[in-house]
Amino acid sequence: MLITTNSSNQGLSTLPSIVTPRLESLGCMVSAEDRPTFKSDLVSDFAIAEKFLARRDTDGDYVYSKDTRLAYLKEYRRLFIFCSHKQKLFADIDHEDAQEYVMFLKTPPASLVGKKLHVESPDWKPFFTDSLSGSSVRSAVAAVKSLWSYMQRIQLIGLSPWAVIVTKTNKVRSEEALRRLRILPLKVLQDVIEYTDNTEQTREGARQRWLFIFFMFTGSRISDVVKHGTGSFETLHTGTKTTWVFNHTSKGGAFHSIPIPSLVIDELKKYRASMGKIEFPIISEALVFNITGKIPVTNRSTIHNAMKSLFQYAANYIEIRSGAEHAIGLRRASTHWLKHSFVKLALDVSEGDIRSVSSLSRHADWKTTKIYDYTDLDPLSDIADSMANRFEIVKK
Repeated sequence: MLITTNSSNQGLSTLPSIVTPRLESLGCMVSAEDRPTFKSDLVSDFAIAEKFLARRDTDGDYVYSKDTRLAYLKEYRRLFIFCSHKQKLFADIDHEDAQEYVMFLKTPPASLVGKKLHVESPDWKPFFTDSLSGSSVRSAVAAVKSLWSYMQRIQLIGLSPWAVIVTKTNKVRSEEALRRLRILPLKVLQDVIEYTDNTEQTREGARQRWLFIFFMFTGSRISDVVKHGTGSFETLHTGTKTTWVFNHTSKGGAFHSIPIPSLVIDELKKYRASMGKIEFPIISEALVFNITGKIPVTNRSTIHNAMKSLFQYAANYIEIRSGAEHAIGLRRASTHWLKHSFVKLALDVSEGDIRSVSSLSRHADWKTTKIYDYTDLDPLSDIADSMANRFEIVKK
């Protein structure tokens, strides 16, 4: 399968030069006499993956966000290494190879396991753990399936061997259950805000309160804080009222204007005032700064750690006031739990308006939003109560 491709890939042109030299160092089993031709063909295969990741839409924007492209790049490099060991090109992969690749992901060779590094680091290795989790394996296979679907559309291959890899329904259902488990009760959320009332006088306390309010009332991810600035907020006149919106690009690359309460802007102004900055800058500035207030925060770990710290201290506060059982969930929580809590709260206050909440939550499929709606359990609960009442009648 020797396919001539243009090595220019609109932002990913360094990929072959990164991957190719690593074939020998990663233990490629290609024979010396076959290696030159085989390696050339394999790099051409990888160039197809590059073209897939470098696609742009009609507006000239990447189809996938930068984070998604890097995540897919990692998966394709793993596949590239697997193919080099098998001495097979993409078009040669069959159903048995697909099954074997899943096992390769679950139990990778020790020589391919190393420290967790950026995918473009020269010391990067395909795995930083000796066994991928079930969700990681499913994500890896989904990335590969997307690439094969693309190759089918441009008529490079016929049937996809990855069709035999099926995500088990019970695992999907368990993930739905996890979404429900990761919802913080309204009382706990209120207690966290109450806790920050006592800490916002410090710069770290003010930063934590601002971040909590932002995540809680926008349903955003940590990447949204890092990638966007104060210029992403604007006011829109809808005809009946003036509304603040948060303009941002989702992880899939889609643009959204999300209505937000004025409370979010008020807290942003208070946070900026705590650092001695003007309340709302004319020129866009970072949403979060370091403790000194001088350096914009550009990495996710800083925000993650700030929120985990807030949750732990707030949990201590709640435990003293209400008991340990009320603080258990908060101790386990991460920032993403606030996104789940945001969806559930929006459903509650909208009386189950799933379509509107789906739009507000940026869910591509309204069925995802439906996971958070428990109203369909009401009639079942009535039946269960009626059954119990019958026994109470018998007891009389």
